[in-house]
Amino acid sequence: QYRTNRPFPIRACYVYEMVGGVWSYLGVTAGVAGKWFGGAFETDATGSILAVSYTSLRKVQLYKRVGGTMEYLGDAVDQQSADLGSKFGQSLGLSADGKLLAATSIYGTYIFTT
Repeated sequence: QYRTNRPFPIRACYVYEMVGGVWSYLGVTAGVAGKWFGGAFETDATGSILAVSYTSLRKVQLYKRVGGTMEYLGDAVDQQSADLGSKFGQSLGLSADGKLLAATSIYGTYIFTT
């Protein structure tokens, strides 16, 4: 987490891969200041699919590793609650193959499939 003199934190998820005993930078997925991006994250078994929570916007953003970078795939969105305080995505689970995502909120657990 990086803080400035702004009233809200800037959140980001930095992605690295270990290659030959050395950490190699793959990229960063970043949110908007004050929007609580990156409070939770999960990868599939191979590390090629990444889910990152964006709790204040009631969504989880999904990324796929393509070559040496992380490519944005889309969002899993809390369609059930208009409550911005639902804490959707506070906790995440991703199946080994990356095709099943579970995201919790204060109202329950939601399951998404591809």
